[in-house]
Amino acid sequence: MILELIIKYLIIILLIFCHEMGHILMCVIFFNCKEWKVQLGFGKVLFETRRFIVKPLIICGKILPNIDPEYYMNKSKLEKTMIPLGGPLFNILVLLLALPIALNNGAAIEGYSELFINCFKFFYKCNAGMLFWTLLPIYYKKGEPSDGRRILNIIRNQYN
Repeated sequence: MILELIIKYLIIILLIFCHEMGHILMCVIFFNCKEWKVQLGFGKVLFETRRFIVKPLIICGKILPNIDPEYYMNKSKLEKTMIPLGGPLFNILVLLLALPIALNNGAAIEGYSELFINCFKFFYKCNAGMLFWTLLPIYYKKGEPSDGRRILNIIRNQYN
């Protein structure tokens, strides 16, 4: 039971990390961003490296790219949209890769331990939930926009 909870929390951390790296990948591809950081969690900083900031409660993430504002403003809406879309695109890719197993009612993972099967189902559902919640065009606490809200703001010209 405790092992399963630990594994599920590690799955959440892995999904958040990969989601944020999807954003960074788009920054690198579309904006030639060389300086960036990824913040995982919230609270006081546990440790910080050149690329990562880790805080104690890892249930969210944030990218901190260093993009020249003038360079950014000269980009098209499509290019600007790619940064907030990068994380959800990762989630979609993971869903598509795991879809055959999910559609086959887990038959491909039959024979594995109950722990593995439960963790796979959690991984799939958590990833789908992350995709849904990040694309929802809302503002989080402290006025931080979701990926969906950022995309909507870019399309409406309300966001840099």
